[in-house]
Amino acid sequence: RFLSQGGGGEGKDHGFDYEHNMSCEIEPFKQAYIGRNFPGVLLFPDITKLTEKETVVDVYGRAQKIPEGNLFVAGTSCKDFSMLKSACRKDIEDKGTSGETFLAAVEYLEQEQPAVALFENVDKAPWEKMQEYIRGRLKLAERNSIKNITEIKKDQADADNDLKFCIDEDGRYVVEEVPRQVGVRAGCIVQGFVRGDDDPSNVLPLKASSKKAGKILTLGQLAKEHDIELDEDILVMEKRARYCTHLIRLDTKEYGLPQTRNRQYLFVWRSDDPSDDLGEYFQLLMDHLKTPLLHSMEAFMLPPTHDRIRCFREALRSGPGLMVAKERAKELDFFDWELSGVKDLAHHLNYRELMGIDERSRWLTQWNTRGRKSVAPGLWPELVAMWNMRRCDLIDAFAATAVRDNISRDPLHHSFTWDLSQNVHRTSVRTPTVGVSGCVTPGGELLLPNKGRTMMGFEKLLLQGIPFTRLALGPETEVQLSDLAGNAMSMPVVCATMLSAICAPQLRRLQPRIQKVNLSDFMLSQKYDEANGAVLAERGDLHGVKKLSAKDFTDTFSKIAEELAEDAFRCSVLCNCESSGQTSGDDKILECSSCGFGICHTCTASHQIGSHDLKEIITCGTKKRQNLHEFEMKL
Repeated sequence: RFLSQGGGGEGKDHGFDYEHNMSCEIEPFKQAYIGRNFPGVLLFPDITKLTEKETVVDVYGRAQKIPEGNLFVAGTSCKDFSMLKSACRKDIEDKGTSGETFLAAVEYLEQEQPAVALFENVDKAPWEKMQEYIRGRLKLAERNSIKNITEIKKDQADADNDLKFCIDEDGRYVVEEVPRQVGVRAGCIVQGFVRGDDDPSNVLPLKASSKKAGKILTLGQLAKEHDIELDEDILVMEKRARYCTHLIRLDTKEYGLPQTRNRQYLFVWRSDDPSDDLGEYFQLLMDHLKTPLLHSMEAFMLPPTHDRIRCFREALRSGPGLMVAKERAKELDFFDWELSGVKDLAHHLNYRELMGIDERSRWLTQWNTRGRKSVAPGLWPELVAMWNMRRCDLIDAFAATAVRDNISRDPLHHSFTWDLSQNVHRTSVRTPTVGVSGCVTPGGELLLPNKGRTMMGFEKLLLQGIPFTRLALGPETEVQLSDLAGNAMSMPVVCATMLSAICAPQLRRLQPRIQKVNLSDFMLSQKYDEANGAVLAERGDLHGVKKLSAKDFTDTFSKIAEELAEDAFRCSVLCNCESSGQTSGDDKILECSSCGFGICHTCTASHQIGSHDLKEIITCGTKKRQNLHEFEMKL
C-alpha cells in the first residue's frame, strides 16, 4: 500500500495496482494489528502448516485455500541466526524457529510457484546454504566449505562420505543423510549432474539399476560410479519449480533512514536457465534507489509534550513503576561477587580496566546499594529507578568513555544511543555515523542520554519508516510496539526491493544489454516526488505574507502579554519532574543563576546539584501556581 501511494502521497497514479492476498503471522497481537490495518486479507497463523493440506485453517478458525500470487515476501524468523544470540545459535536443520520458518517458505515456493519472491534475514544467516535449498543445485567444489552456523572444523567436513544416497525401486538416487554444510533436504531425488565446462542447463541424468534398490551410496561412491568430477561438476536435484537467486546486502541508512541496520535480501525468480542475469538488473535498480540521509535521528524523536511520552512518564510514577523501583532497591551490591553472583560483573570490571575508568566513577547515576541513586540533570529519575545496577553501571562506564574519547563529548548534550539490553562488551558506546541510531531490535532498550530517557515504541516505528499516525493501532504496550518495530523490515528498503523485483523483468526486455542500461529513459529515474523530497507540500499559511514589524507586534500583543506573562511562566516546565499535563506539587522552585537549570525542592534529593548555583524563584510566600488546564482555557 505504501509503495503504490509513492511513499505516502494520496491520489497519485504510479502506473500499477496491487492486491494483498495473504499474510502469515503467529503472534496474536501482530495478527490483530494485521487484521485492523488490512481488513479482508486472508490471515494464517503458522507458515509451517501452510502447505500440509489443500485447505489451511486461518486465524479465525475457517478452512481456506491458499490464494494465488505473483510476489511472495518472506521475512522468516532470525532468532536462531542472530549474532546477538551469544550461545546456542541454531542451524537450519536444528528444528529452531528460524530453520523451520525458512524451510516452510521454501516449501511454499515449490507448491505455489510464484513468479518472484524476496527473502529477508540477518547478515550472518547461512545464506549460501539457503540458496542451495532454493535452487536445488550443489556446486560440488564447495561441498566441504563451511556454510553452516553450528561450529564445525573445516578439516572435519567430509561430504564425500557423509552425504549419502539410497536407490529406490525406480533406480533413482534419493538423499538419505545430509551433513550440516550441505543445503539439501533428506528425501530429495537427484535429477542428474552438469559438467563443470558444459552449459549449466545441460543436465545429464543419473539413474541406477532397479536391481540395486535399497543400496546406500556415499557421494564419493556415486561420483566414482558415474564419472562425476567432485571439484568441478554440479549436482542437480529434482524440483517442481526451478528458481534462480541473487543475494544483496543492504543498510537502512543508505535508503533515507538514520538507522544502521544491515540485512541481506535474497531475490528469487522463476527461471529454467541457471545463468539467468535478471539478478544483475535487480542489483542495478537497488543501487539506483539508494537515497542520502536528509535528517538525523533527532528529527524522528517525539517532543517531550507528546501524549505518548507523557503517559509513559506518568506510568513510571504510578503504582507499577513504584513497585519495580522498590524491588530494584532490594538488589545486593553489583560489584560484590560473593553477594550478587552476577555473571556480567567480570565484563564490567574488564571494560573499566581497559578504558582506565575507576570503579567508583559513576557520573550519570551515582548508583549505590539499596536503590540509592543521584542522577545528572536531564535524566528521568523515575526511569533510572527502574534500572538494575548492571544497566546503571553500563551507562556510567559509557559516559566516562565518551568524555575520555579523543574528541571529548558530553553524552547529556550529544547524540548517543546505548543499548541497555546488551552487556557492556556486546554493544558500542558510539555509532560510526553521528546522528544515526544503532539497529532497532525487538528486545532492544535504546537509551538516549541527551533526552534522559529510552527510545519509545512509536519512535522505533518511525526509525523503521513506518508512519504510526497512519496505522490503526490498538492497546499495544511499549514492549509490543518495540517488538513490532524490531521484527519489521525497514519500509524504504523493502519497498525498494519490491519495486526493483517488479521492474527488473521489464527493464531487461527493453534494454537487454545490462552494460548499456540508461535509467534516465524511464519514470524510475525520478527518485523524488514533485515536491522534490520536501517533507511538507505547502510552506504554511504565513508564507509570502508581509512580515509584521517589531513595532506592530508590540502594539498588538503588549496588553495581552501583560496579563498572561506571569501565569505563562508559572505554568511552564520549571523542573525535570514536570511533564505535560501536570506541575510539581512542591511550593519551592529553584533555578541556577549561571545556566538556568530549574528544579523543585523535592527533586534536589535525587539529582546532582553540587555544580549549580541555585536560587529560589518561587517560594511558599509567593502566589500559588495556577492549574495548567485553567491557564490553557484562559489562553
